[in-house]
Amino acid sequence: MPCLCNNRGSFNDDICGTFMITAGNSLTVYAIDTSAPAIPPLPISGSVSVKASGGGHVDVTIRNSVGASIDTFTVPTGSTFTRTYGDIGFVALLNNTSSASGEYGLSLHY
Repeated sequence: MPCLCNNRGSFNDDICGTFMITAGNSLTVYAIDTSAPAIPPLPISGSVSVKASGGGHVDVTIRNSVGASIDTFTVPTGSTFTRTYGDIGFVALLNNTSSASGEYGLSLHY
């Protein structure tokens, strides 16, 4: 009988949405559930896309599965940025200057 692990498929999630953030507020668009960690913990890789379409710029914060900051970048109004990571555990959008609106998309691979 062949090992079932050799036939293991990958799992994917696409998480998309729109946002409107008022000045000084943030929006967490993705966070892993740390109350029931996998044994062993499995990194979740994938891409994060953010489009800032109205208002001010959007600051994006990415942390890995153990909570360490791995990237922070700013998306100017009228722009779309996409970045790919090997271990995504948390994604948040922040605007400190004025209200901002746009779209986000995460393509996650387990």
